[in-house]
Amino acid sequence: MKSNNYEYEIEKLRAEKERNDAKLRYCKNQLKALSQEEQNLERKARNHRIFTRGAMLEGFLQNPLLLTDEQVYSIEGQTVTIDGGTVKVAYTDYAGIRANNVYIKGGASVTVSGSPQNAMGAVVAYTLLSVDAGTQSITLPSGGSVGSYVLTVGQESMPYQTILNGATPAASVTISKKSDSGYIGGSTTSSTTSTVVVDGKTTDAGKVTTTTNADGTKNNTVAVDPAKLEAQVAAADTGSSVVVTVPASTGSANTQIVLKDVENLDARNMSLEIRTGGTTYTVAPNAIDTAKVAAELGASDTSKVPLTVTVTPVKQSDVTVARGTQVADPVKFEVTATYDGKTVAVSSFSHYVERTIAIPAGVDPNKITTGIRVEDSEQVPTFVSKNANGVCTATINSLTNSTYVIVYNEKSFADTAGKWYEKAVTEMASRTIINGKTATTFDGESNVTRAEFAAILTRALGLPSGGSSSFSDVSSSAWCYGSVGAAVKYGIIKGYKDGSFRPNANISREEAMVMLQRAAEVADYAGTSGSLDGFSDASQVGAWAKSAVEFSVGSGLIQGNGGRLNSRSSITRAEAAVVVLRLLQKAKLIDVRTNV
Repeated sequence: MKSNNYEYEIEKLRAEKERNDAKLRYCKNQLKALSQEEQNLERKARNHRIFTRGAMLEGFLQNPLLLTDEQVYSIEGQTVTIDGGTVKVAYTDYAGIRANNVYIKGGASVTVSGSPQNAMGAVVAYTLLSVDAGTQSITLPSGGSVGSYVLTVGQESMPYQTILNGATPAASVTISKKSDSGYIGGSTTSSTTSTVVVDGKTTDAGKVTTTTNADGTKNNTVAVDPAKLEAQVAAADTGSSVVVTVPASTGSANTQIVLKDVENLDARNMSLEIRTGGTTYTVAPNAIDTAKVAAELGASDTSKVPLTVTVTPVKQSDVTVARGTQVADPVKFEVTATYDGKTVAVSSFSHYVERTIAIPAGVDPNKITTGIRVEDSEQVPTFVSKNANGVCTATINSLTNSTYVIVYNEKSFADTAGKWYEKAVTEMASRTIINGKTATTFDGESNVTRAEFAAILTRALGLPSGGSSSFSDVSSSAWCYGSVGAAVKYGIIKGYKDGSFRPNANISREEAMVMLQRAAEVADYAGTSGSLDGFSDASQVGAWAKSAVEFSVGSGLIQGNGGRLNSRSSITRAEAAVVVLRLLQKAKLIDVRTNV
């Protein structure tokens, strides 16, 4: 009993240390992110806050720029181009003349805020202009009230004059419609047609725009024409795919569609594949909860909700990992939806989303262990393979978005040498899914508690710690609180009728098989139900666990011992490592390195 208590205290202290280390790494990464964001804001301030003072409008059109829908800027003395959505333009008062012009494509809602008078009492006329076909334009009159104006049509060009103390100055500018190639001198540098492949057929549904950042890096964006894509998807075979290729760049690679496109793909069980450089991002059908996204945005028409997928390379020096050595540059993945001036991040998915990253030439494939989620330094299931061209790739399977990095990590234990489970435990430990009892010992024959098995499953599936646990015997300070919360969130555990979880009780084999079956559902692994007739103790299986035991047997996750299931016996640490490894392999979330 003393030995068990001692091991429990060691495990508890080890878990506490890992939790504190993870918090420290998270804080360091957040500080780096904040520093980068501060630099980005400084660059934006230089690019977007250009003040025109005095009565003359010198250089009025020398600094056009592309403004994203969801951001708020002060616009003085320049032209701003918007492609759609809701734009909030905040007018800040400064002495002198300011010409504030907003070009809008597609008819957008523009909110004007601020006083129409400057600091010296000079009245400034603000003109908001839609540039689609038509003749209508709206001018906020001097002294008029601020508010929201919906612009639906516009004109090719219009003269613009400012009013200073009731007098019209000599300076004036004619504002013309934005050309298809983009403005020269702003952040937009080029615009070309991009091919989008639907069900193996090449279409011209995409348009590539390249923008240059203040630091010289370039962002490439492919905007997919909703009408063209909808028509192509309607004619495509069920179960096929849409492939969008974004030219590789030194900055971010963006793909812009609308939420309605995702719904159309889901209806035909089609996947969305985005390729850029050596990275591919594949969204499975029904992975994005479009109804939830629309509800969060307050949007009733999903064809009016832009959805952007962003893939951004990250420097290795900007990332810290707890275990292992980086073997490829990290990559950040983001999905955002925008409507009526509000942006939400699509950060979780109903099905695994694949991120395939090409490994640099010269890296030994045997020196690639797994992908790591940078934010918490936890592993995510990773499948390493070689394509037809001999290029080694690592496919990260994750239910969330994050920054990911591929690492090499090697871990083994002295007391597993020569044991039947040695290779399985070594792989699971190297993937950072299981821990030893000490730095050098695994103790494979000892039993596993319910909390420990829940933690192994959530780590194996790459589920981020979180969610809430209302179990009466799992406090927020418990080492297992995060993993138990994640297991509850994803439906892997449900606890007992009395509201307890019994985290420190040894888990029986049939209890483990119930959790395995639920974990398989999370992994989208259908498996097979098998017969229990060949086991002499099949009658001892609890009725509540029978379907799970049949699933585990039929799917080859559990093989029994000497013709017995031993369903009510405790599962050992070695057995737990093996059955979870089998689940990951059979679900094809990882490649097969160890035959189990």
